Amino acid sequence: MFLILTKSPKELSVYKYLLVFTSIFEMVYSLMEAYLVPIHYSFDTTDLVMISVKDKSLSRSFILILNSIYWGFFGSTLSIYVVHFVYRYLAISKNKLMGTFDSWKFILWLTIPFLMGVFWCFLGYYLCGPDKETIELSRKHVLNSFGEPIDNFIHLGGTIYTISNDWRIP
Repeated sequence: MFLILTKSPKELSVYKYLLVFTSIFEMVYSLMEAYLVPIHYSFDTTDLVMISVKDKSLSRSFILILNSIYWGFFGSTLSIYVVHFVYRYLAISKNKLMGTFDSWKFILWLTIPFLMGVFWCFLGYYLCGPDKETIELSRKHVLNSFGEPIDNFIHLGGTIYTISNDWRIP
């Protein structure tokens, strides 16, 4: 990051700030991942992002919030790359929209990843939070795979559909 700010050529202009923004963002994201140690677990039609609570000193509800923020960071990462590619495309094509990166509108470009992160965060917390059906469907799979009950984990995710014994999809 130091080299980007001090040794990069002037032709990079605002792109170097986009690189610094991405670097700082990814460092914070990796620190969150190092603390949470999320487990991405899939079986049948169920996908979960699980976090073990046995080794965490924080409350279960706060870890659930951190897990949803982790989801938000994932969504933000995707849109940060989109902003990078849009910048590169506009630079190569010499499009007049390139001027939006060289003015105060650059801040608007940076709000796109922020807003996408907020969207993913709320999506995870409110729509993909733990529910009875997912917990019951996951109970034996998690115990078989990890040797621990599902109650030792906070998770976000869900089941896309379930197949009952009479082959109905509810």
